[in-house]
Amino acid sequence: MPPASNNNFMDINTFDKTQLHVFPRVIGSREKICITYGSTMRSLSFVTPTAITNYPRLTGDGDFGTTFGPTDIKKARFSLDVNNWETESAPTHQHIEDMEKFLAILADVDEALLNFMYGNQLKWLQRKNLSREEVRMLQIPSVKIPINKESGAEKPKTVKLQTGKFYFDQVGNERERTINVCDCTGRIVAEGAVMPGDAVCCSMHLGSVYNGVGGDKFGISWQLEDVQVVCQSEHMKPKEYVVAFANKTDADQLTHDYTFSGNTEFGASY
Repeated sequence: MPPASNNNFMDINTFDKTQLHVFPRVIGSREKICITYGSTMRSLSFVTPTAITNYPRLTGDGDFGTTFGPTDIKKARFSLDVNNWETESAPTHQHIEDMEKFLAILADVDEALLNFMYGNQLKWLQRKNLSREEVRMLQIPSVKIPINKESGAEKPKTVKLQTGKFYFDQVGNERERTINVCDCTGRIVAEGAVMPGDAVCCSMHLGSVYNGVGGDKFGISWQLEDVQVVCQSEHMKPKEYVVAFANKTDADQLTHDYTFSGNTEFGASY
């Protein structure tokens, strides 16, 4: 039998942004910014809705040696991007709505951090008299909107999750991390792989709040835990239409007014 569900993860359907708490805390010898939730001050952990991944790096040395990766193997990271669905490729519209709801939660957490940084900008950013919008310009958002370089059109929203290839256990020993890859039932697949275009869910949590990047930039690091492959890319249902042409009102008229020769299968003459 599969294990019982884990109640450590938050329910995105009942998430209340007014229950977010942002505050400084001394951890070890350093003061850090913490974000917790509710009266029990629980950590922010989620299981993402089913999404598309385009650039998974979950095996081997992760991003070590890549164009933008580290040159020190000890700083290598595993990473996974989770993207909302394109309208024409989503299994159902509910898949799009679930991801939008989840990404909105991450944006709410960003807003809570922004409010804290705005009120404490001198201490944490070494800046003063900045407006809230000026502080926002220093924030690296959790959710990004990629732009198609050729058309300039927006692509589906995305969030990048990362975790270090190496970590230290509770007694200070360095260990190598393994990302568990599971099948659609949650069972771990030995030497499982995640490929570009796969539909995935993943467990994740708020790893840390960082500041001072590039001088005075700040943001949140969301840490990847485990991954479930819901559907491999080669088994995904192919697109059935292109949304840009779905609502053209003159389509019926044109099919009667014009006859095509040549490649009639695609309705065009070559």
